[in-house]
Amino acid sequence: MSQNEPKPWAWKISYSFTQPYSQETAPQIYNRLSVEEELIRLDQTDKIVQNMLTYTDADAIIKKITKEMRND
Repeated sequence: MSQNEPKPWAWKISYSFTQPYSQETAPQIYNRLSVEEELIRLDQTDKIVQNMLTYTDADAIIKKITKEMRND
C-alpha cells in the first residue's frame, strides 16, 4: 500500500434516511374510525381466521420442529 492510498480502516460511509410521515396528527388518525367500526373490523377478522382450514405458517414451524426432534 502506497502512502497516497487511504487506509481501509480510515474509510467513512455516510448515509441518512427520512421516514415519510403523513400530515395527519395522532388524534386525526385515531378518530378516523369509530369504536363501532373497529369492532366490526375485529369481528370480520375473527370470522376469517375461524374459517381458515389450515395455518400455513404454524404448520411449517411445527413440521420443522418435529423433523429436528426426529433427527436428534
